[in-house]
Amino acid sequence: MSRYVAVLAGQGYMVFLPNHRGGTGYGDAFMRDMYGGYFRNAHLDVMDGIDALIDRGLANPDRLIKTGWSAGGHMVNKLITYTDRFKAASSGAGASDWRSMHGESDVRHSRAFIFGGSPWDKDAPLAQYEADSPINEAWKVVTPTLFFSGANDVRVPPTQSILMHRAVIAAGAPSSFYLMPGEPHGFGKPANQLFKINTDLAWFARYALDQTYDPVLPREAFDFGQEDDADRPESLGAQSQANEQ
Repeated sequence: MSRYVAVLAGQGYMVFLPNHRGGTGYGDAFMRDMYGGYFRNAHLDVMDGIDALIDRGLANPDRLIKTGWSAGGHMVNKLITYTDRFKAASSGAGASDWRSMHGESDVRHSRAFIFGGSPWDKDAPLAQYEADSPINEAWKVVTPTLFFSGANDVRVPPTQSILMHRAVIAAGAPSSFYLMPGEPHGFGKPANQLFKINTDLAWFARYALDQTYDPVLPREAFDFGQEDDADRPESLGAQSQANEQ
């Protein structure tokens, strides 16, 4: 559910897919750069790539959008706390608190490697878990941000997105959260995939382009009959700090 590049391109968006440090193809040191800290350089690489596109006249600095799923969702959560340059963002199945994530997720070994141990070890690297957790700097967020999660996701449980969504609301930024019943780490039902894509496009159009988006995909895909109520996306809705009290 992280890739709908053709749809974005068809809507006139330029799509940048960075291979930041922690990725493969540039040697062992490049891949191992995340050891000891998830966000040491990865988020800086993304921003450097964006700046390179802007310098070449390929990207509009006033209409930047960030979207991602899973590891991409982690990156969205980090970047909206790191910079105010994005006009809109969409985070799918992203981590917000690495310490609770370690206990909730079905996968731990790779993260223990990244952070230098589990959070319940003797002399645990708790400071690094805290430093890399976007939730701790969510008070800085001004970017209107969507959050999506599958109700049956055991890799990045919905609580991670709920935490970040509520923190963004408390910061005063527009935010909506959608929980998809029955879905695991990635959305498998075509109706949910279409819902996610169209919700993103409407959000981006509103906050980055100052436009209204009319879905171009079949409307019947979004028509939930009474017998389909169990499959209907659950939304906490767009909220503000004022009505959160």
